[in-house]
This record gives sequence, structure tokens and C-alpha cells, in this order.
Amino acid sequence: MNYPPQLLRLDTRILSQSEEIRNVVKIRVHTVVEEYIRDRTGFQTLTASYESSPPRLIEFSLPSANLRQINDILCRHRLSPQLSLFLAVRISPEATKKGLGVNSFVMTLLVKLTYKRVSAFNFDFSTLPSSIGGEAVNWEDDVVERLIREGAIDKERSKSLNLGSEACSICFESLVGTSDKAPTQISCSHVFHDRCISQWLRRKNSCPLCRRELYGR
Repeated sequence: MNYPPQLLRLDTRILSQSEEIRNVVKIRVHTVVEEYIRDRTGFQTLTASYESSPPRLIEFSLPSANLRQINDILCRHRLSPQLSLFLAVRISPEATKKGLGVNSFVMTLLVKLTYKRVSAFNFDFSTLPSSIGGEAVNWEDDVVERLIREGAIDKERSKSLNLGSEACSICFESLVGTSDKAPTQISCSHVFHDRCISQWLRRKNSCPLCRRELYGR
């Protein structure tokens, strides 16, 4: 599966006036692969994240701010229909705002495409032995339990944080309303299910989202 395209940056630089109006679009596309392993309980662990190919550079002159015309140009550069439309709906209003046909400008877009690969295994991560391939697996149970306990979120605070519309980034289920899981907030302010983050922190000492270390090893 792949995540929706992510626009990391959109910059438009107005050029000094010349006899010829130039409106140029430059796009830099980064393609990232995230590899996960999933156990039989559905728990997923991110094992690798890397760029699958060198960044792709696309450059073209912008003839108009017409959405369909921009989309056609992007498709001719062999971008997927989904990515072409994603970019066209951002380029069109930006070009109008910057004075297409009146001002000369260079528009630069930095785009990230993330693909997710999941390998499923018929075992439960929580039953893994204390060492794998000769490398020790540390189990700081007391530290992890304290982090979970201190970050517990009650119903009132859950409402104030508007968690009803949020999902746990580990299991992708709703943060609230799950009978056997409760939301908990770790020290970097990210919120997960208590059971999900507990299992995660028994193998890694960092937040799944921001990678901030939560305890020493």
C-alpha cells in the first residue's frame, strides 16, 4: 500500500521583470519505502525506512493556471494520475495568486511519496526470546510500565484532546472506544494505545513517530 502524497514545501519566487514573462514550475519527488513486520496479533513494527531511488526532478513552463491543462502536463511527465491531480490542485491557485502572465516566477515543490511494505509472521512479538541472532533484547519492564502509568489519559482529558477522531499510529485502530486498550501519552506528547506502546517500548526505547528516546539503554 502507499500513503497519500505529502507536500513538504511549496515556494514561489518572483523574478525581476524582463521583456519576456517566464513562469516555471520545478518539482522534486522523493520516494520512500517503509518496511514493517506484523505478528499474528496484528501488531506492526517499523524495521526500515529508506529512499528507493534518487530524487526525481521535473521542470516545465506553466502556460496557464487551468487545472486540467496543468494536470495534463504532469501526466505527460509520467506521474501517476493521483499524484498529477494532487499537484495540479496546488499549483493552479498558487500560480493565480502570484500573477501568472503578469509576473515572472519560479515555483518549487518538494514532494514525498511513501510506500508501505508489510511482512506477516505467524508468531506473537511478546513471546520472542531474550536474544535474537545473538543480539540481546532488553526488557525494561519497570520503566515501560511507569511511562505507561504516568501517561494514562482518562475520559475527561480524552475529550479535551479530541481523541475520538484520532487513531493509534501503531495498530491504526481508534484511540478510544476499544475495550481492551486505553490511550496513553508518552513524554514527547504523542498518544498511543497503552498495550501497543507498551509492546513497542519493550523492543525500542524511542517514540514510533518522532524517534525521540524515552529512556536510556
